[in-house]
Amino acid sequence: MVVPRRRKRQRKAKLPEEWRRIGRPEWERHPKLLSGARAARKMIVEGDLKGDWHDFRTPLGKVEWELGVSISDIVRTKIRKGAYSTAKPVRVLDLGCGAGTALQALKDKFKERIRTVGLVMEKTPGEKYAGVDRLVVGEINEARVRERFDVIYCRTGATTYTWLGATALERVIRWLKPGGRAALEINPYLKKNVMPEMRSILMVNGIRKYEFRETDAGTILLFEKPAKRLP
Repeated sequence: MVVPRRRKRQRKAKLPEEWRRIGRPEWERHPKLLSGARAARKMIVEGDLKGDWHDFRTPLGKVEWELGVSISDIVRTKIRKGAYSTAKPVRVLDLGCGAGTALQALKDKFKERIRTVGLVMEKTPGEKYAGVDRLVVGEINEARVRERFDVIYCRTGATTYTWLGATALERVIRWLKPGGRAALEINPYLKKNVMPEMRSILMVNGIRKYEFRETDAGTILLFEKPAKRLP
């Protein structure tokens, strides 16, 4: 009688931690970020309600200097390339527009050739938000933004204070038109956990040319969404 040999149990290969987390929301991959996000939301809402932020009325020149890029030049180039018409103005989104001071300066320069949208966590009572054609209220990962933009920038705003940076970056890429450009200040506390994911998100979306630039103001992410080419 032949006794069958016992088969050795095959151990399942353990996937690397980062592989096993693929497909899970960012707040599940990095639970500690969620508590930070909640605390930041409370602080920003209180500041917006009072309208007393240090950067609430930052002029365009200072915004451009701290981002290390001229938003005016980007808009001007978009107007020229787009063969400007009043039906299709260049669309600009300020993620954390404060009182709209920077957007007002852009309006003064380009008049009806641009359409401006500003995002704030909470609307300040009595604030006029001059220079803002449409105001979006809400946290960046929950805000309802219907339009697509040629230019998106953030200096001391939505991408600076969010703790869910990878999720926010995905939304910004979605809101950009093909060929659109972004200049975003990144939360400095996200470098260790989230920066590698942000690089992956850029690559997955076909964005090969990007730059994380270290400035006196902080870490600035600059990139352009690739435009579809005709065959």
